[in-house]
Amino acid sequence: MASRFKKVAVLSLFLGSLATAILIIFFHLTPSLFVDIQPTSPECGNVKNLPCQIQNIKPSIIKQQQNDIRPIRIKLLIFAYRYFEQLSMSTTNLISLLSLATLLGGNVVTPYVHHSRMSGVPQGIGRNRKLDDVRYFNMSLYFNLEGVNQMLKQHRYAPLVSYDYLTSNCNKTLDVLIHFMFQGSMANKDAKKWYKINNKILQQAKNKLAENEDGWTLCPFVANANIGQQLGKFDIKRYVCVDPTKFQSVEKFSKHVIRDAKCVGFVQWKGIGNNRAWFNLTRNRYIKPSLFPHNERLIAIAKTFIQRYLTPRFIAVHGRIERLLIGKTFEIGNRNVRNCMQLLNRTVHTLRQQHNIKHSFLSTDLADSGSDTIYNKYYEHEQKYRKKKELYRMAVAELSQSHLFNASFVDENNRSTLNDNGAIAIVEMQIVSRADILITIGGGNFQQWIIDLYMKHHPNNPKIIPICQNL
Repeated sequence: MASRFKKVAVLSLFLGSLATAILIIFFHLTPSLFVDIQPTSPECGNVKNLPCQIQNIKPSIIKQQQNDIRPIRIKLLIFAYRYFEQLSMSTTNLISLLSLATLLGGNVVTPYVHHSRMSGVPQGIGRNRKLDDVRYFNMSLYFNLEGVNQMLKQHRYAPLVSYDYLTSNCNKTLDVLIHFMFQGSMANKDAKKWYKINNKILQQAKNKLAENEDGWTLCPFVANANIGQQLGKFDIKRYVCVDPTKFQSVEKFSKHVIRDAKCVGFVQWKGIGNNRAWFNLTRNRYIKPSLFPHNERLIAIAKTFIQRYLTPRFIAVHGRIERLLIGKTFEIGNRNVRNCMQLLNRTVHTLRQQHNIKHSFLSTDLADSGSDTIYNKYYEHEQKYRKKKELYRMAVAELSQSHLFNASFVDENNRSTLNDNGAIAIVEMQIVSRADILITIGGGNFQQWIIDLYMKHHPNNPKIIPICQNL
């Protein structure tokens, strides 16, 4: 009997030692399992909270990752061919894609930029609306990418990876290319154009999506977009259409659509919201575009302009004039703009006297570097550019003694940086956000970005004056 107990004790000791060894090896080899347990929370003042204890451990793991040139154990790469909308909204959409990728345990491929728009491929997605030049630039033209990735890691997002990383690590293969079947006439028109299909084929795909409770169906016609060819003769294993309204759960999307894929492509990413994707991305609230650090060269250009033309103090105006034109005829829109500019002129004159400020600066979407939708939406094709020019001249004429940004004012060695409208928009954003007093017209996401930066520069005594809200 004693011998029997002795054998049991020895066996127990051996099993205990073996379990301990396995745990040590497990924790040593798989730190990445603990990198994304829970998003950063302001409630972590109480370190007894388990998620907060995990967050306190996390910085040492992040430091280990930062020492590596390439991300550790990337399980999934997400590449988006098209990004919807212009600078502020495309950046917002990029943030939601980063959030989705993080929840899926993956990384997003850094997009390229061109005149405030984004594309997944360096050659872009088609002819620019205003210019013949279709060359896209590295996103570092707009943002400090090292700073962006540091910010993402700080907020517990997976960092961006380069386009070259995609081409060298996916073995020239996308496991799945996904088309989100958005609703509406414009979405239907785009799908038929991109894939060279008719109404019948498109409707058949929609019918299959409606019948499939899992929310997806195979769509071979997506191959007609030739995205694999544009990636450099990539092979694409599956072409899938997805009903975005059936995927609020990221886990469901991973299980039914992503499955075991390592390299995933989205034909178009429109972000989250009505007639966009419906994923529940709670971590989205932790990041907004104003946290993306701008290219330091663009910031320096803005500071130099202020020093030369706007010191010691100045009033800045940001006008989203597009909002005064929505749903209006040219005549009514013209009148709205004129009335607003007259009010603006009186407001600036009063503020100059009250605060003893000599200079003012005007930034508006009517300028050549402004919105490219302002004349596509509201005026006939053959007249749209001329109409926009007329409005801009009138707005400037009504606002006396205001400075406008012009690339010709910049040192010659910096002018090549400003061949892109998005780069100019960022310079103007940096100028406006450093004003002593900020006047806003029209609202919108780009203007909110400016306000967020202004609040960073003036945390204690901000002076923001919205006008023309009732026009």
